Amino acid sequence: MQVWLIEGGEKRGPFESYEVRERIERKELTGEEKAWHDGCDEWRALRSLEVFRAEFEVPVVVPPPLPKKPRPFSRLWARWFDMQVYMALLFGGMFLLQLDMLAALRSTWFQLLHLLPYLIFDALMVHLAGTTPGKALLGLTVRSKGGGKLALGGSLVRSVRVYILGLGVGISLLMIPCHAFALWFTLRHGEAPWDLMGGNEVQSQGVNAGRVVAFVLLFMAVTILVGILLAPVSEAILEEMRPAETPAPDGPDA
Repeated sequence: MQVWLIEGGEKRGPFESYEVRERIERKELTGEEKAWHDGCDEWRALRSLEVFRAEFEVPVVVPPPLPKKPRPFSRLWARWFDMQVYMALLFGGMFLLQLDMLAALRSTWFQLLHLLPYLIFDALMVHLAGTTPGKALLGLTVRSKGGGKLALGGSLVRSVRVYILGLGVGISLLMIPCHAFALWFTLRHGEAPWDLMGGNEVQSQGVNAGRVVAFVLLFMAVTILVGILLAPVSEAILEEMRPAETPAPDGPDA
């Protein structure tokens, strides 16, 4: 396309359209110059011509999204809520089936494997609903980077990583350092290690005071229920830990 311009009161041209664009990029043309090309009914401002209009549009600058808050403590409390619910179901089932809970708690295999059903439960909930009971109460959902729900395989792998890195494979002495590591990692990197490794993210919809109160009350209720179920076993364990009373020595014969 050939274009004529009026510059300094004189008609100049014709210029090819690419030449005009180059001059616009070099700031040699302001857009107020009168211009004409074949098909125009009159001389118009250069910036008003359809073929050059985009060259003068000011791009809309969109600020980057605010950095998301990792909310590690909410995620920790949500997981403990889910685990307490699972413990209530586990020990409640053992109580109804009249299984020996004391023998189970003494078993090393039970300590290592008793959380495996929880991992399956956690993986299925994340896969099907994108959340768990504890996360739902605190407005948390697990999503892939594309925004969709996790595939079943990816959700299971995530739960296994939680079991190793977050729960210390069920060993009580490892749980506290694993929790501390997960909190530090999440605060530093914005995601828990298992989510960063899997390319997932935990999204927060926010939570109001009512949901926080409901979470606290439900957490207390489930914790009390677990305590009631374990009360007989706890008493037996404490009894075993008490040092045996030694009989007082007999006094000298009279």
